[in-house]
Amino acid sequence: IVNGQSQPYNTVKISDTWWTRQNLKEPGGMCYLFDDANCKKYGSLYYYDLAKAACQGLGPGTWTLPTPDDWNVIKNSKSHRNMLNLKKGGYMVQDTSSQQLGVAGRFWSTPGIGFEISGSSLSQKSVPCNTQLSCRCVKK
Repeated sequence: IVNGQSQPYNTVKISDTWWTRQNLKEPGGMCYLFDDANCKKYGSLYYYDLAKAACQGLGPGTWTLPTPDDWNVIKNSKSHRNMLNLKKGGYMVQDTSSQQLGVAGRFWSTPGIGFEISGSSLSQKSVPCNTQLSCRCVKK
């Protein structure tokens, strides 16, 4: 898919759901430690509302943030995790405290809930609203 900013994203179909295979790099996101090189390698980090808007801006069709059920399909299959190539882009709290770049990646699901890839495992995490995470999008 190509969004309005001409940013191409590869997609893959897992079960009945299309997923973006890259972390988003859309307006409204921040680069880890405000370094553009981190955005190029890992994608942008978003507050929840901005992540949701970034997915909706992908069109055509209805792109959204993955639900916990969507993530659980990925969590329960190593081959699905490999298909998505989940980048470990870390996360930021209140634009200042940066965490885990290259070690873990956290991805938005619903308000207050994200999923973290660390090593080869994927787990659900509680996420404070002042946290910026990576973003993947799905379309059913």
